[in-house]
Amino acid sequence: MLDNSIIIENGTLGTKEIPVAFCYKKSDEPLPIVFLLHGHSSCKNNQIPNAIRYAKEGFFTILIDAPNHGERFTENYGVIDGKNNISVFFEIIENTKNDIVEILDTLESDPRVDISRVGMTGFSMGGYTSFYTALCDKRIKVIAPTCGTPDWTKINISYDINNLPSETKEYISKNNPILSYMEFTKIPVLVQNGAADLDVPPQGSRKFAELITPLSDKFVYVEYEGYGHEVAPEMIPNTIEWFHKYL
Repeated sequence: MLDNSIIIENGTLGTKEIPVAFCYKKSDEPLPIVFLLHGHSSCKNNQIPNAIRYAKEGFFTILIDAPNHGERFTENYGVIDGKNNISVFFEIIENTKNDIVEILDTLESDPRVDISRVGMTGFSMGGYTSFYTALCDKRIKVIAPTCGTPDWTKINISYDINNLPSETKEYISKNNPILSYMEFTKIPVLVQNGAADLDVPPQGSRKFAELITPLSDKFVYVEYEGYGHEVAPEMIPNTIEWFHKYL
């Protein structure tokens, strides 16, 4: 118990014993869920201060360690079966999506949460995962990715899709979220990026915004001048406001 109002619980869920943390206020009513996904090389524990902010706003906030991160870190992270880092990166996104599906399945009967009201946000890799998971599991009703991209052909300035293994290129061509942009017109989507971001350049999100803005009145794209691959001060307040509006 924190400050006699915020409850933080750590444990594992599902058949894969996924490391999770729940952060929420005790309530007599089921709470809307918000997944808060960390970025590459980070972990769920680094997100605890942000999770408290969401919990104070009345959201049942869920943190997880992505595969090869946090409690799941392994010595050979970055090289799995001889694959390059980008291939491993997409494996992590795929497996995190599967983890989230399993977590939601497990929480279906949990009286603390309203499984019909699920939102998702995440930074960088967590943003990638937010786009992708919303396509794969329709229980995700609202998303607000930050410093990620829906266009997997435009990851960073040093990234060349033509240099990837054939199976990775096939995975991207099959699952690239921007190719299914019409699906994102069905849910509220807030996308936030730094204009000066070189790690995840905003071009993919700009293209996404050009496609969706004429088609959806529940889509907002915000780009922050002077900010790179970092959380601008307005990003979290904007995300909280978005979830209050649509969850």
